[in-house]
Amino acid sequence: KKLREDKKWEVYDARAQALLADFPNHLPLLQELLSRRDRDAEEGESADARTQRCSQAIKCADAVEAAVDVPALSAHYGVKHDSDDPVVKEECKAMDKKKEALLAASLSRADRFLELLAPAPSCQPADGVSLSDVLPSGVDVGQHLQALWASVHRWYSAADASHDDKLKYARVLSQVRRRQGRPGAAGAELLKAVKSNEGAPSKKVVAEVRSLCEQMGWTQWASYYDDLRLKQFPAKHALI
Repeated sequence: KKLREDKKWEVYDARAQALLADFPNHLPLLQELLSRRDRDAEEGESADARTQRCSQAIKCADAVEAAVDVPALSAHYGVKHDSDDPVVKEECKAMDKKKEALLAASLSRADRFLELLAPAPSCQPADGVSLSDVLPSGVDVGQHLQALWASVHRWYSAADASHDDKLKYARVLSQVRRRQGRPGAAGAELLKAVKSNEGAPSKKVVAEVRSLCEQMGWTQWASYYDDLRLKQFPAKHALI
């Protein structure tokens, strides 16, 4: 983690691969590798670079999911537990951490797959982007989006989610619903995020609301969210 924060990528990647060879199913290690790969685009990113960046993040998210025993997790949350029993209490804490890891990985996987597509409501790959490494054989984009969304929705609980996770959930839901021809459902969840008392919406959420308004033909609202984005997230200019 310290190497990632210091952006010492060559040393980080070499050490990570060595650790991964010895501990291929160690969940905290796989979560750390996902943190390394789950990053936003840099300015001027090419289509090939986007394909590689998002594909790497998706593969890391898949590895996190594979390391979590999903059937055991499902069985655990399907029954009540004696929270007064110290042993059971520790087991519940461990399961909660696995659930958080699984949800975070599912959200990241869906988010990065959506980033490979053309702007909503299109289900086509973005110009120059390849889906060959991330789209299962014989499955179309719409079917895969539904499967990705199901994996998120299965474990998401607004009562347990952080503000950042709620924003990400709303944005991913909007992207999926708009591609399913359900922009109304997209707007309902986005408005919850925008009007939340827990904190301000992220730049990506504001951009998603603006894009939805444009799709619906609400030009005045699109202009409003353009102004809001400029106000809350002003452009950075080099000092003269």
